[in-house]
Amino acid sequence: MRKEKFLKEVARQKGTKTNLKAHKVALAALEEIDDALDRAQFLVTDAFVEAMDEGDAAYMRGRDIMRFDFNDAMVEAEGKIDEVKSALDELGVAYPEDLQYSINRFSDTRMEEDASRDRFAKWDAIY
Repeated sequence: MRKEKFLKEVARQKGTKTNLKAHKVALAALEEIDDALDRAQFLVTDAFVEAMDEGDAAYMRGRDIMRFDFNDAMVEAEGKIDEVKSALDELGVAYPEDLQYSINRFSDTRMEEDASRDRFAKWDAIY
């Protein structure tokens, strides 16, 4: 479009002495400006939005993993630990090392859960 404007100006000034080199430099600079603005517009409207959409999707996947998959696994593990502990308590038998290891692992996993939830809280505060 700017090229057309340039050509109209040249046609209008036909017969008058014009420094075409200056117009060519100006036209080239305007095309460079248009190219830079085209890139910027693409980046802000397409690339940025696409990246944010991907981030949103990853955030939701992470939330779903914690809310459903992780929670289900922890409830199952806790239930099994409680069953084994109750059975051993009824028998009056000491907890074996393997059970104590599982109990410790359960506690460690709860701490990791807290760290994950802290990370979600940071994201929530940002967005």
